This record gives sequence, structure tokens and C-alpha cells, in this order.
Amino acid sequence: MDFTYFLKNTIVHITSFAFSLADLFFTKKFLVFSSRSAKDYADNAKSLYETFLSHGDENVYFYTKSKSVLKNIPKNGVYAYSIKGIYCLLRSKILIFTHGISDFQPYFPKKHNNRIFINLFHAIAVKKVGGESLSVEQINQVTLWDYFLVSSEFESKFIRQQFDLKKKQMLVFGQPRNDVLISTLYNNTSPKKLILYAPTFRESSSLLLFPFEDKNLLKLDQYLEKNNLQIMIRLHINDQKKYKNNSDFIHLKNIFFAGSDQIPTINDFLHQIDFLITDYSSIALDYLLLDRPIAYIPYDYTSYEKERGFSFDYFDHLAGPVLKSQRDLLSFLKKDHKEFKVKRSLLKEQFHQHQNGQSSERLYQFIKTL
Repeated sequence: MDFTYFLKNTIVHITSFAFSLADLFFTKKFLVFSSRSAKDYADNAKSLYETFLSHGDENVYFYTKSKSVLKNIPKNGVYAYSIKGIYCLLRSKILIFTHGISDFQPYFPKKHNNRIFINLFHAIAVKKVGGESLSVEQINQVTLWDYFLVSSEFESKFIRQQFDLKKKQMLVFGQPRNDVLISTLYNNTSPKKLILYAPTFRESSSLLLFPFEDKNLLKLDQYLEKNNLQIMIRLHINDQKKYKNNSDFIHLKNIFFAGSDQIPTINDFLHQIDFLITDYSSIALDYLLLDRPIAYIPYDYTSYEKERGFSFDYFDHLAGPVLKSQRDLLSFLKKDHKEFKVKRSLLKEQFHQHQNGQSSERLYQFIKTL
């Protein structure tokens, strides 16, 4: 066994034990937020946290393991590896997070009568996120959750089934991060219309960009230039490392990459997007709120369905065409998109029970009653 690993693991266990012991003696009062394994100030946690700050609430804190992230938190940011960070968790009455108890590493606050866990999650789960795929550790985490945030009764049903949760645990309030999609006016100041290409990260296979037999990126780039269009590609960081310096893309003028280092929360930017192209990403469901054209490239659907599975029938819930060739892509960009307008509207009603940009406020008012 590697000695460094053994030492690190031992320190974690000792720290966790000491934290659990001290946890018994502190009065619970604080609301503590965190996101993405305590590595980001983003997503639903960021949006809801800023709603609390706007109401002038005290005793609310945002917890992070990153000193660079700490600088971006407008008020009451706490660093995990500090006395204040430990103190805030020990006094936490409500923990609000996006990914799980890992958002509060390395201390893992325990569940008891004086502490409430609220999982805001980070997307509408197109792909299965629970069920038989859960490990024992993940199942134990689920038992901590008092509440789980969803955007509709339709979503509530499959989330309850996947995580074996009760209906009373479901908060059908909508995602706070989507409030900006409704409240922010379209403001793409570029003379070119912007297409977001946002494929899903594959855990056990390599992502293929523009997986078409007739792919010709140079011709596509020329078409985009001629028609005042640009394609912004947003990838998982592992895929971005693979493609960003790829010779096929490096000399293109109208096809470019933009990662989370440039746009931490893509939902804050979606109102600037004119067209969306994706595959299995929940970003398509968020984008429905803008009623703009969507297309899909599910080139590996059969293997992906076997690997991950879906929360609902994938093809029945598409709000636009499936692109099987570069010719299809060009056709999509040329159309007036009236063909799928009714389908977009129906899906928006199905997945978004609330469409008034007040999800953060609804959730805020609920939490104040706890």
C-alpha cells in the first residue's frame, strides 16, 4: 500500500471522527451552501445563495475548498481548511448543495434531528442518476436528504423512483439557475448568430465531434463565415484537453471552444445563444424556456442507453431534428424552425411547471419556514 495514500486516509478518518464528536456540542443555526464537491461557486447553489444575500439574511455562508473560488463569493465565503470553515459546518442547521455530501468535504457533517439536508441537484436528469447503478456509499448519502429540488411533477415521478424518495420530499419549485433565462433579455451583441454545441461527457467511450461521414470542417467554417454564424463548442474538461489543440480545429475561424474556465455556469450565458445542438444533455431541457431552435446528435444512442440509461423515452422528448450528417446540420441552420415550435411548447410545459423566473424566491420562502 502506498504510504502517502495510507497517511492521507488515516488523517481523513481521524479528522472525520473529531468533527463528529465536536458536532454533538454545537448549537445549529447557520445555512451553509456548497457546489460541485466544494470546488465551484456556481449552479443552483450560487443562484439561491445570492437570493438569501439580497434579502439581507445573516448566518448564511458559502463553503469551498478553493481559494480562487473564495475570491468570487460576494459575501460570507468560507474556506474549508480553516477554523471558520469547520465552525460554520459544526453550527450548520441547513446544508444546501448541488452534488451530494461531497460538497462539504473533508468533514462530512452527519444527519441528526437538528440538521436538514437539501439537494438542489444540478440538472433535470435526462440520464438515469439513481436506481441499481448506485453504490452502497451513494445509497447511504440518499438517506441523508430531507428534500430534493425538481422542476415538475413529471420529473418528480422518475426522481422518486430512481432514489426511492417520498413525494413529500420533492420540492417542485424549479431550478434557481434557470431564473436568469426568463428574466434576462436576449443580448447577443455580436453581428454573428451563435450556435452552442454541447455534447455530453462519455465515461467509458471517446466523444466524437461532428460524427458525420460527410464531415468537412473547412467547408462548414466557410459556410458559417458566409452566413454570419459561429459555433461555440463546450466540452467536459477531459474532452476539451483532447480537442482544443486538435489540428482539425486549430485553424478554424468560426468554430471555437469555450470551457468552464471562461463560462463557469453555462445557464448564465444561454440567453446569448441562438441555436443549441446537443445529444443527451439536460441543457436542452433548460433551453426550452427560451423557445429557440434545438437539434440533436445521438450518434451512439444504443451504446449510451445500455451504459447509462434514460429517465424517460429519449426520442419521444426531442424538441428538434436529429442530425445524421453535415448536410442535416446545414439544413437545420437554414430552416425557419416553425416545424418544432408546438413540440417545444409542449415539452416546456411538461418539464417546467413554473416559468415566471421566481424559483429562487419560492425556495427561499420555503426554507425560511424550516
